[in-house]
Amino acid sequence: AFYRTLKSLVKHSEEGDKALGMATHDGLIKAVEHYESALEVDPSNTEFLKHVYVKLCKCYAKLKKKTEARQACERARQIDTGLVDAYTIYAEFLLKVAETSDEFEEAVRMYKEAAEHHGNDPKIRDGLRRAEVALKQSKQKNYYKILGVSRDAEGGAIKRAYRKKAKELHPDRHQDKGEEEQKKMEVLFQEVAEAYEVLSDDEKRGKYDRGEEVFENQGRPQQRRPHGFPFNFPQG
Repeated sequence: AFYRTLKSLVKHSEEGDKALGMATHDGLIKAVEHYESALEVDPSNTEFLKHVYVKLCKCYAKLKKKTEARQACERARQIDTGLVDAYTIYAEFLLKVAETSDEFEEAVRMYKEAAEHHGNDPKIRDGLRRAEVALKQSKQKNYYKILGVSRDAEGGAIKRAYRKKAKELHPDRHQDKGEEEQKKMEVLFQEVAEAYEVLSDDEKRGKYDRGEEVFENQGRPQQRRPHGFPFNFPQG
């Protein structure tokens, strides 16, 4: 009976790994089903299942299911505080989806908890630094939030987000509004331009991500041409 149970555990886990490796939404759903089935086969085999919980956490994070990801990683940590991924997967997920200071604070707390157990791990130290920078930026002007993109967004996604936002907020489209509304749109338009100026430039984005000052008066309204784009729309 023991070997049959173990064989079933391994089978579900391996099938889950295959589905996860497909790197598709359907694959993630199938992976979750297999991993959940593994948990039901023998809940007492925590030594084996702690790794299944970590994989579940990864799946739920990719599916953007925050509660489920948190619970899976939390269960893995309860079994074994030595599982680095049980901290970093959820913390990195938070950094990608966080929009409020509270969520960034949760990511910082997660990395600090990880540091208590794995203080010398470079991945933990780097993650904590990035989480603290993101928390600080969330309380100021968050360029990622302004453009509506995740912190790991690639150049193409940033360009598309900028073009969409800039077209929506361009002052020429709001000339029929009241003076107060026009000023509001102009400020938002300038913020979008500022965000794109930083995030579309690898050097400036790198500085911003490290929490360094990119240019003088960063994060404060800048004087730009009020009735035209601060630079040409990117092509493509």
